Amino acid sequence: MAPKDLFPTLCGLCGIDVPRSGSGRNQAEVWHGHAGAAERQALFTYCIDDALLTGTTRTEWKGVHTRRWSYWRCLDGCTELYDIGADPLQLRNLVDSKEHGPVVARLAATLERSCASGTTPCSRPPST
Repeated sequence: MAPKDLFPTLCGLCGIDVPRSGSGRNQAEVWHGHAGAAERQALFTYCIDDALLTGTTRTEWKGVHTRRWSYWRCLDGCTELYDIGADPLQLRNLVDSKEHGPVVARLAATLERSCASGTTPCSRPPST
């Protein structure tokens, strides 16, 4: 859910009409878990040095999160894919699994389109 969806969704959850001057989408159906409610993808960015937490030097990554999948790419080019339903703690990276290749390709393309369109601030690994 995008920040601009918050107000219309709160209106929907409260059963009141969204003012015509508002922007964003009412996502109340998704919150209620109704069948057929549109699934939207969330794009996210992480820009905090997590060396103290994880022991890595990866300081920035971008990703796509859906109801089932979490895919992300570090600034250094490494990628990860997790099946949120089967692995909610994200312990098993599926990015190299041939079975999940189509999912990786779809989510990577979604991330690239978002970066190219400017809807999220994306950095690219330095060229060598």
